[in-house]
Order: sequence, then structure tokens, then C-alpha cells
Amino acid sequence: MLLNDAPGHPEPGSAEARETQYPVKVRYTAPDGTARTATTDVDPSLPAGHRVRVWTNTEGKLTKPPMPTDEIRNRAVGASALTAITVLVTGTFAYRLTARVLDQRRMRAWEAEWRRTARRWTTSP
Repeated sequence: MLLNDAPGHPEPGSAEARETQYPVKVRYTAPDGTARTATTDVDPSLPAGHRVRVWTNTEGKLTKPPMPTDEIRNRAVGASALTAITVLVTGTFAYRLTARVLDQRRMRAWEAEWRRTARRWTTSP
């Protein structure tokens, strides 16, 4: 419940007024049943005594409200996409690095074998 009137916005009805909130003292009941007061942001022009919803943590301190379902979903989709891209890039990098190491090893083996074989092919009997 608001303990004071919330200030009015200088341009009521404007887009900015719909997004603006003002800090006002509120009285609320903590999870342990004690009455507490704190300051929270509320919409403009709300009168003292108006009931507003506040969220508290386990200690009874005011906290931000939980994320809406669509925001949770968007974050999960974003994290999934980022994970998929990371796995793809890491896999590609590992594949290319392994291929390069194996190619270098194969080329060194061919070179060593050619050194042994070249003497027999390039000398005349």
C-alpha cells in the first residue's frame, strides 16, 4: 500500500508517461509476517493508500518481479541458438585442426619414405 501520493507526470497520457515510474514509500507484509516499509517505483499519479503489487525475497527485502514467460522463452531460445553455434564452430575448428595435424604427419612420413626410396630410383646401376 502506498504511504504517499505518487507524483503526477508533466505530460499525462503521453507515451513517456506510460513508461515512467516514480519512487514512492510503500508498506508491505514480509514473508515472516512483519510489516515493513520500503521505496519502490510505481506509476504516476497513484494516490496514497493505493494497493500495488511488490515482490520480496526470502529475507523480506523488495526485489524485482519474476521474468515474464515470453522473456524466459526468448532467453532460452537465444541460449540454445548460441550453444548450437558454439558447438558448430568448436567442432569445425577441432576438425580442421585435426585434419591439419594429420596432413602434416602424413607429409613428414611421405618425405621420410621418399628420402629412403629416392636413392634407389635416382642412381644408375
